[in-house]
Amino acid sequence: MQATSLQEQTMADDKPLTSRQLHFCRAWASGMSQSDAYREAFDVSPETKAKTVHEKASRLAADGKVRARYERLIAAREAGMVASALSDREMVRKHLRDLAITASPQDSGRLRALELLGRASGAFVELHAEVDARSSADLLAELDAMLDSATANDMSDADDFDFSRDRPNTMDIH
Repeated sequence: MQATSLQEQTMADDKPLTSRQLHFCRAWASGMSQSDAYREAFDVSPETKAKTVHEKASRLAADGKVRARYERLIAAREAGMVASALSDREMVRKHLRDLAITASPQDSGRLRALELLGRASGAFVELHAEVDARSSADLLAELDAMLDSATANDMSDADDFDFSRDRPNTMDIH
């Protein structure tokens, strides 16, 4: 089913949105509040209470055809923003590539262009490493203490075992 800019076909019924409903959708999708979009699209007298405008705008926004058109307008706007951002990114990369290739070797702009291009492509990754500033003597002393501690623990554990039954019965003949 194909629709023109002034005709919006829906699944619910074949009645297109009116030009005022379309205007309301466009104004609302552009960032206006529902009430402001309603005031812009419809003839609202200055004496009309804000509550009345709010209720009518809310009812109109809840209409399935109107809501569907609004959501399509928002989706199209977001898709356009994404496409624009991608297009801008590619344009910047292209210009940086051109500058990196055509600039003279002494040109600081060339170096900067290569740097920016590298960053944009993720070529530069910052690595962070923790450095232990202890001296080798300190490390050696710490290792000795750890070994002494482990040895002392092993000896105390050995006291818990009775190794006498593992010895053969021998008599001292001297």
